[in-house]
Amino acid sequence: MTTQDPASGQSDPLQVFANLPVLPDGDELYDQIMGQIEPELMTASLETLKEKYATETPEQKAEREKKYQKAFAEYERVYREYRNGQDMDLHRYQRSARASLEESSKAEEEKKMTNLESAISDSDL
Repeated sequence: MTTQDPASGQSDPLQVFANLPVLPDGDELYDQIMGQIEPELMTASLETLKEKYATETPEQKAEREKKYQKAFAEYERVYREYRNGQDMDLHRYQRSARASLEESSKAEEEKKMTNLESAISDSDL
């Protein structure tokens, strides 16, 4: 779908994006998901980790790294679910819009046919 710029009369395919809902940017989405899994790995906390864990032992560091690996794996799983849900919603909307358009077009064609049949019938009189 394109819209026309009234000033230039040119089609502007990017104008469609102006009507779309605002989605979270990468950092926001990451923080929304990771905040539920491991708040230490949120973007604002990342810079503080080195100082926070400066005195930990190698064993503690290894344990923390395992915890973070699990957190990132869980993040990936949740993110995939989120994206799949977004894709399913979009496809459902597209199918609905197409069906609505086809139904509208069909009704318009039927109306034209009825009018044409009526005009033909009236001219036979």
